[in-house]
Amino acid sequence: MKEEKKKETRRNSEQLLQFFILLALGIFTFVVFISMGIEKFKTRYISGEVSSMVESPTIPLKQYKKFPKIGTLLLARFGQGEYFFFGKVEEIDRKKNMVKIKYLDGDEEWKTIHELRYDTIKPGYRVEVRLESESSWLPGTILDRIDDLFTIRLDIDGKEVKVKAVSIRVKERLL
Repeated sequence: MKEEKKKETRRNSEQLLQFFILLALGIFTFVVFISMGIEKFKTRYISGEVSSMVESPTIPLKQYKKFPKIGTLLLARFGQGEYFFFGKVEEIDRKKNMVKIKYLDGDEEWKTIHELRYDTIKPGYRVEVRLESESSWLPGTILDRIDDLFTIRLDIDGKEVKVKAVSIRVKERLL
C-alpha cells in the first residue's frame, strides 16, 4: 500500500512539474511575441523610420487556367520571389505544361501556367515603381494607363510620374 502511494505521489509530482514547465514555456513565448511587437512598434512609430511603415501594396491577380497565346503581355513571378513583373509569352511547351516568359527587362525563364497572372493592372491599383533616379522601389497608385505607359502617384511625396511597365512590380493578393 505504501509503495502504491509513493508511486501515485511521484506521478502527481511529475505531472505537476510537466504542467509548470509547459506554463513557463507558454509565458516565455507570450513575452517573446509581446517584445517583438513592441520592438516593431518602436521601429515604425517612435524612431520615425517612414520606409518601414509602408507595407508593400498588393492587388488581386487572376491566375491563368489555359495556355496564353504567344506574344501575350502578362504578369509572372520572377524566380521564387514574391513580386510579379510584366513579361511576354515567347514559347509554349504543352507537354511539360510550361510557358517561356521574356520579361520586359530582358530576363527569360520557364514557368507553369499556374505561375502566370492576367494583366489586370488598372488605375486605382497600388504598385511599386523603380525610377531611374532611385535605387529602391517606391509604392504608389496608378492614375492612368495607356498600353505599357503608366502614370503613378508616389506615396512618398504625392508626385506624379510616368513610367513604362518594365519599371513596375506588384505583389499578389489572392482573389
